[in-house]
Amino acid sequence: MQGLSSLRNPFSGWRWSWVLRDALVLCLLALAVAAATLFGWQVLAILGALGAVLLAAAWLLYRSGDGSREWLLCIVLAGLLGLPMLARVAAVGLFGPWQLALLGISVLGIGRFAADVRQSGWLKLAVWAFGVSLVLALVSSWAGRTRPVAGAYQLFSDLKPLLLVCLGYALRWDDSTERWLWRVVKWAWLPMLLFVIFEWAAPGAYFQLLYRGAGSPSADPTGLLPSRAIGLFEHPSFLASISALFALLCMGRTCSVVRGEGARWGWLVVVYGLLIVCSVQRQEMVACALALAVIVLLSRPDKLVRNLMIVALVAAPVVVAFVFVFADNIQREMAYWGLGPATTAIEIPRAQLFVGAFHVAQQHFPLGSGLGTYAGAGAEKFDASLYYELGFRNYWWFGKQDFLMDTYWPNPIAEMGFAGAGFLLLSYLALLCHAVSRARRERYGVAHGYWLAAAGMMLYTLVLSISSPAFQDPRLFVIPAIMFGVASWQAKREAHALR
Repeated sequence: MQGLSSLRNPFSGWRWSWVLRDALVLCLLALAVAAATLFGWQVLAILGALGAVLLAAAWLLYRSGDGSREWLLCIVLAGLLGLPMLARVAAVGLFGPWQLALLGISVLGIGRFAADVRQSGWLKLAVWAFGVSLVLALVSSWAGRTRPVAGAYQLFSDLKPLLLVCLGYALRWDDSTERWLWRVVKWAWLPMLLFVIFEWAAPGAYFQLLYRGAGSPSADPTGLLPSRAIGLFEHPSFLASISALFALLCMGRTCSVVRGEGARWGWLVVVYGLLIVCSVQRQEMVACALALAVIVLLSRPDKLVRNLMIVALVAAPVVVAFVFVFADNIQREMAYWGLGPATTAIEIPRAQLFVGAFHVAQQHFPLGSGLGTYAGAGAEKFDASLYYELGFRNYWWFGKQDFLMDTYWPNPIAEMGFAGAGFLLLSYLALLCHAVSRARRERYGVAHGYWLAAAGMMLYTLVLSISSPAFQDPRLFVIPAIMFGVASWQAKREAHALR
């Protein structure tokens, strides 16, 4: 009976979850009062909007009671697959409200996440390391050059990864929710592929219709494909990442030792893999291949040697083909990064951001420059002064598009210092180890497949974060993040069914 009540109440199972929730509410109220006192009605209005989103989410969740919450999963998937097209065709940008809705709802999963933290050493380490990184960020802000509004905005942004993990625990995973997930995964490839074909067959009509004539094809550096495919999305990287995450989910299902389902989902891994190839995004290809290999190796620990040989046999020709196709491009970019024998001046924006981050961290050692000062949302919106001091106005890309947030790690390195960034990395590695541990322990059933997918997706995101804002952009991290809660829900459902 205790297991059943735990399934029905997301806040049961750990008495301290009530303390955490109440403490969070008090902190939010204190923040609202302080913001109204210091910054006036504009900041208070923003906080009021956040509170309204949270109250609406709470009303919807508790109104559903013990019923299914597939509508919440539909909100997540609609934001990933529907909002990009809406923004391009109708010029309606709803990404901000969608993101706020997800973060507001995620607060309601804190209690259930806390219950899992109590039972897992890896999750305890992840939360502890994440908390230490935030403390170091706050100390750096106090001692550094943080402006209040920029710092507050960046602090909220830094909380997103952990809140998105809690979002998966706010779901009530049942048969109905699961059917919705696999319906989307089973058929999402079709519109994605059709739009790629449309883009390549009639690029003029494609960009006129979807970009109102303002866009143009991005050249394929290999010359083998008409262009870097965009499909339904704003950029080839989103096509690659969504395809990669769906491929990893299908691979987890294929390897989940659910008899007779291998062929049913295995072919989708190939289809989504081809979509990644169409995007010509090299890092997404490498990250997805590594994650797929890890899923295969974790799927049957008792047959590790056999699986290792299979992975090696498949990987060898893939690696050779990859190096052959991208050899010149890789050599040229290494030179732009200042690596290799034929080095030139560092001209890659991401490399220049990393160089600036190391310089800032050394300048403010052992702390960082503080929240909202460099390579994050706070600095981009409210405080660009550090960029000017570092001479960024001399770079051709400065002030254009979203280059300042084009990669993840320069932000924590500069703002939290080397120690803060190290603890943040430790937190993500602990989440990865938690998923690996559970995948090894849950040897059978659908939960096994979800834990395999969670491990693969977390590894994918870590690799991707080297050159993208992977953990900061919900469009890239929401699926890996919610997979922890989904797998936990499913494992408890299966354990309860066996009683």
